Amino acid sequence: MANINFRKSNILITGGMGYVGSFTCYRYFKQFKEKLLSIDNNSRSNKSSKKFCNNFKVDISNEKKVKKIILENNIKNIIHLASYTCVRESLRKSNFYKKNNLIKQKKFINIAKKSGVKKFIFSSSMSVYEKNKIKSNLSPYSKFKLEVEKFLVKKSDKDFQVIILRYPNISGAQKNGLLGDRNHKITRIFKTIFKTIIKNKILIIYANIKKKIYPIRNYAHVEDIAKINLKYLNKKKIFKKKNFELFNVTTNLNLSNHEILSGMEKLMKKKARILLKPVDKRENFYPFSKNDKKVNSIKIISNKSTLNNILISNLKWFKKIFKEI
Repeated sequence: MANINFRKSNILITGGMGYVGSFTCYRYFKQFKEKLLSIDNNSRSNKSSKKFCNNFKVDISNEKKVKKIILENNIKNIIHLASYTCVRESLRKSNFYKKNNLIKQKKFINIAKKSGVKKFIFSSSMSVYEKNKIKSNLSPYSKFKLEVEKFLVKKSDKDFQVIILRYPNISGAQKNGLLGDRNHKITRIFKTIFKTIIKNKILIIYANIKKKIYPIRNYAHVEDIAKINLKYLNKKKIFKKKNFELFNVTTNLNLSNHEILSGMEKLMKKKARILLKPVDKRENFYPFSKNDKKVNSIKIISNKSTLNNILISNLKWFKKIFKEI
């Protein structure tokens, strides 16, 4: 990270108290011994991340307060992570997601641009794809991510340059057990499997029951995603003829929920009680499989983004926060 002097670049992260945000703040703090400024309303936060960021408890749509934070701290670079992040929850609460993941997002982007922000990184999602095509029947979560992408492209110019990072599914925790996924308001498969096995409850696994196939997702360890966030904030020679760049972020780790379950059962030395349910037709069955020629790609090659490493780090974290879940 030699291009930008981070200490003079005046960075703001949104969602710095959340899952990906806390790991991004930790990585920055570990390297520079300084805390990032954060905006997070703490609705789905990780209290452990207080050690690694200076957070303003503010909603991203509060124009007066957000503008004041940006101007008073001379913010020129934003890593924008704040949003709700569950496909299945968005299927149940479409209007809830529309308000937070679309309407408020557009308002925040307008505030940032008007306040003089120069570089804006947006966390999008690979869930917009089915194999190598954009899905026509998107979940509300994926649909709103795509709409915000388009809005950012229109807003981008030489004074407001945009980087869009489409993340794969994210999991994992720190090996030392300090940080992990602390958002208990949504269901994530690793934590759900752990909880149901420990409490001897029924685990619902979604599948195409007739064909006996399970949806497959592409996964990355959260520490690899935090690394990408700071790496692409730091890149100077990224913009060519355009004022925006879009990247599909992928790994070699493609997993079904059934494979994750098998791995968890093996490590925990316990069997789950399973109930199969039909998957919603708006969920993807197959992950992104080919390069989209219209979009740049980032392939994460890392010993962190492996099933074994994600399972082991998650188990240590889940045992630590067991009373919460």
